[in-house]
Amino acid sequence: MTRIFTCLLSRLATMVFIIVAQVSFGFSSPSFFSNSTSDNLSDQDLGGFTLSMTSISANQGDVVCLPITVNGFNDVIGMQFTIHYDQTALSYSSLTNFNLPGLSISNYGTPDNGQTPGTITMSWLDNTFAGVTVPDGDPIFELCLNVTADNAIAAVNFSGTPVAIEIIDSNDNELAASTNNATVTIGTGGSGGGGDLMFSLSDETVAQGQQVCVGVSVSGFTDVIGMQYTVRYDPAALTFVSVGSFNLTGLSVSNFGTPDNGTANGVVTMSWTDNTFAGLSLPDGTQIFEICFTATGSGNTSVFFSNSPVPLEVLDAGENIINAGTNNGTVTITGGSGGGNMSLSLSNESVVQGQQVCVGVSASQFVNIIGMQFTIGYNASVLTYNSISSLNLTGLSESNFGTPANGTSPGVITLSWTDNTFNGVSVPNGTQLFEVCFTASGSAGTTPVTFLGAPVALEVIDVAENTVVTNTQNGSVTITGGSGGGDGFMINVSDETVAQGATACVGISVDDFTNIIGTQFTVNYNAAALS
Repeated sequence: MTRIFTCLLSRLATMVFIIVAQVSFGFSSPSFFSNSTSDNLSDQDLGGFTLSMTSISANQGDVVCLPITVNGFNDVIGMQFTIHYDQTALSYSSLTNFNLPGLSISNYGTPDNGQTPGTITMSWLDNTFAGVTVPDGDPIFELCLNVTADNAIAAVNFSGTPVAIEIIDSNDNELAASTNNATVTIGTGGSGGGGDLMFSLSDETVAQGQQVCVGVSVSGFTDVIGMQYTVRYDPAALTFVSVGSFNLTGLSVSNFGTPDNGTANGVVTMSWTDNTFAGLSLPDGTQIFEICFTATGSGNTSVFFSNSPVPLEVLDAGENIINAGTNNGTVTITGGSGGGNMSLSLSNESVVQGQQVCVGVSASQFVNIIGMQFTIGYNASVLTYNSISSLNLTGLSESNFGTPANGTSPGVITLSWTDNTFNGVSVPNGTQLFEVCFTASGSAGTTPVTFLGAPVALEVIDVAENTVVTNTQNGSVTITGGSGGGDGFMINVSDETVAQGATACVGISVDDFTNIIGTQFTVNYNAAALS
């Protein structure tokens, strides 16, 4: 398995660009049901490579996520840069929604891993050197920041100083880049503050690998005719399952944008309108819906309201915009089935001689994995390879396997798999990833099916490009001799019960049917009773 790693071309070694955040005071209200805010008229799109951020509104205590979008991102092989933000208004929360091959949290320096507070660094290289193209307007990642200021406008600007912006294409040309800047307009709301209307996400605790549902409840919900907002979560810790438990007139799954219908992982959007336009009121504390996840990470992870891509906006029956506050939630993920290292397990199976048996390969602590490889060995004089089946891992197909059917030696099966999104894949503990099916061609007894270190060594890589320590548990196949455990060939005729005048079908089965090249026999029946 080729190890995924980050390196830089020599000309990228000094390449950095800067985003600077400044703060001035003021406030402006967002337009109702707008999915974006005003553009930055002072910036210019030069028609070539463009880096852009979109202005949003937020309240004190919110977490805002700024998508970094691109235009003219054609055949790019590398870039690196720095982001500076003003800590008087904003603090670092997370980086998410990576959208370049090989881009992961390991490409960044953040205050969480030793970088100076107020500074984010990023370096990325296309390891194929073929060049990557991204559709115009698509984000390459999102920067999420905590809003710490009150009643302010925070400017977030791309800058060419102190180090110039540099983007390199597959011809080793430096691309001229233009920028579109953004502002974060900060109100006085937030957790515990803001107006009378409040949206709250519940705090939940769940065992790793299990499902958890986070409730969304309201207070001060009076004469509301429409609302929209975004809920975000860390897809490295939680995997979206569903929205449900709807408790608001007209609210259904069609009001939501979710990862299973087109939104990015980590994003759930909601837009609802009272079709009567009379306005709806709810008792304080009413839960209006819940979002359900599978807990794939560990520790504490936030589920929070966001203004991107859909800003928080609420309208009452008088068509007034309601100032709404938010309370974010936390999911505490406990260790699940024992915690610890990742493990791969082969199942123990029993089979009658001459029949097919399938040995399952299961995983535990399989969290944010982007690649793995290993070898499975078996005794080819006892088991004859048939097929790979029951594939149950994103992107896994028969082409990922080396088998005796496509060139490996009998007794050897190899696997090499990569998550092509490089976002990392997580599965609940005990998930069976695939099965290897054999014919039990040997004599009665138990034969091992084991993980081997060659010809393909066991290696697992996570989204941070770290090698994951992986334990293995071998399996076995126990072959029985057929009916009565004897060693001889046996032909069996089934017993059947049938009503007079009806048709009866009698089955012919065999035991110990091994290496047979031909057979013949006669079946007799009572012609006075059967015809």
